[in-house]
Parts: sequence; C-alpha cells; structure tokens
Amino acid sequence: MKLKNFIKQKYIHLTLAILALMNIVPLVDNALPWQLGVSAIFFMVVLLAVRTLILRRSLYFIVAGIALIAFLCDVAGILIKESPHYLKIMNLIGAFAYLFFICLAIIVIIKDVVRIRKITLDEVSGAIAGYLLLALFWAIVYSILCFFKTDAFVGTEMPLRLIDFFYFSVITLTTLGYGDIVPHCQIAKMLTSQEAISGIMYMAILLGSIVGQYVSQAIMGEGKKTKDEGCKT
Repeated sequence: MKLKNFIKQKYIHLTLAILALMNIVPLVDNALPWQLGVSAIFFMVVLLAVRTLILRRSLYFIVAGIALIAFLCDVAGILIKESPHYLKIMNLIGAFAYLFFICLAIIVIIKDVVRIRKITLDEVSGAIAGYLLLALFWAIVYSILCFFKTDAFVGTEMPLRLIDFFYFSVITLTTLGYGDIVPHCQIAKMLTSQEAISGIMYMAILLGSIVGQYVSQAIMGEGKKTKDEGCKT
C-alpha cells in the first residue's frame, strides 16, 4: 500500500489507535506523565472517530473543538490531585461528549460497512474499529454510572478505572465473562445485558454484510473469468 493511499485510509488509523490504547494503558503506572500520555492517546482515538464522520470543514473544527475541551477537562482532573466538585462535573460533561462522538462514529461505520460494494483493507478495519469502539462506548457508560453510584460494579481490584471497564466491556461483548468484575446493582445488570445483545447483533449484521459481499465479489470474479475464457476460445 502506497503511503499516500495509507494516509487516506480513515479506518485503519482508527483501529491502530484503539489497539495502541489497549496495549499501552496496562503497561503504565499512575505517574503523572503516563496518565497525560494515555489521556492524549484517548483524545487521538476520539479525533480519529470524529474523522469518520462526513462533515463540512467548518463543522468538523467545531466538533473537534468540543472534543478538545473534553480533553482539557480530563487533563485538568489529572493535574489537580484534589479535584473540586465543579471540575468533576466538567469531567462528566467531557465523558458525555466523548460518548456522543463515539456513538456517531459507530453509526457511520455500520452504515459504511453495510453499504460496501468492494471489500478493502480499510473497510475490514472499519468493522474491527466499530467493534472496539462499541466496547469503549459501553466502558464510558459504566464509568459514568459509577460517577453517580460508586458501588455499581464490584471487582477484585478497587477502585475500577476506565481501562478496567474497557476490559469488562470486551469480555461482556464477547460473552466470555471471567467474573472478576461483576455488576452490583439493577441498572448495571440491565446495561451489561444490553451490551451483550448489542455485541451479538453487531457481529451478525457486520459479518453477514462482509461475508455476503465477499461471496458476491467471488461469484462476479468467476463469472468474468469464465466470460473472458469463452471470448478467447
């Protein structure tokens, strides 16, 4: 793949950024530089998710600006050890903003993959990115729930961080469930049930579309090959 074409691939970049976030976060400690670095990677993931949206240039900068404000609120919460109440509220608003952008990106990815006419590496990456964004979406939902109800989830290691919720979200989407983190209230139980259902539906819709398109391409390719051989004879 040429560098110019690679730069144009929006879903490959998003998938790589999410995978980087997944693999870097567990390796770092709670030192301030590492926390800021993780927050920056998370902001990059959100920006790449925003990039998947088809927006006018002016609207794109407005949306990216809102994401930047959410990022700055997150950074402020990291830098100020004893966060005042109003700053925690700003962090909550930032989490809702991230949630909104990720939700829009998931919807756009599903529409793009369902409507594909030709399977490419970028489209397959889009399906993977959408699945990982779905896990991230629910992880943020769980962290927001714990803002209002601190005992909504119980884990072997407390308190639970966003990376813990992301881990729990992935094993819920895949219906694996190790049991080291469990929902502890009715709202949390209902949300995890909805996530499990959404994961199954996502796989059914996206895999069905990709496999169907692959079979269609294979049949058309065979038909064209047969026709060309017939013309030669």
